[in-house]
Amino acid sequence: MFALGWGSLRLSLSLRRYDEPSSWHEPVSWAWIEYRKGGKLAGEAASYIDGDEESVVSAINLAEVHLAIARSYDEATAGEKVATMEKRCHVIPVDRDIAIEAAKIKQKEKLGLADSLILATARQVGGRVVTGEPDLKSHRDVVFLGGIV
Repeated sequence: MFALGWGSLRLSLSLRRYDEPSSWHEPVSWAWIEYRKGGKLAGEAASYIDGDEESVVSAINLAEVHLAIARSYDEATAGEKVATMEKRCHVIPVDRDIAIEAAKIKQKEKLGLADSLILATARQVGGRVVTGEPDLKSHRDVVFLGGIV
């Protein structure tokens, strides 16, 4: 499973329980934005967004994507892009366990709170974060796509 941020994967209609082994990805907001803007790494991000593997996004990713798209385009476009994420991915809400794990990650690894929440979400579901954000590059739970361009 991959946890995606700006780059989530297409969700298979046959849902798996989160405790079953799988190859989940969480495309984080960066991957979704790179895909949307058609940047240099859009093709690489698309391989996760449009791939056959199941994916999840943290509810935090929805906020980040909505904000970035609304700033660059408008509120209606932002709503459409978030709706696409919700159709393609399992949206994982921030619960107590994710919040506490994120606090530990933030304190230990000196990440921002949003990145910590996204990383904690991926870890909770046994997934990996797909991103190009340099702050996350060295983490074991990350598929790094080459950096912010």
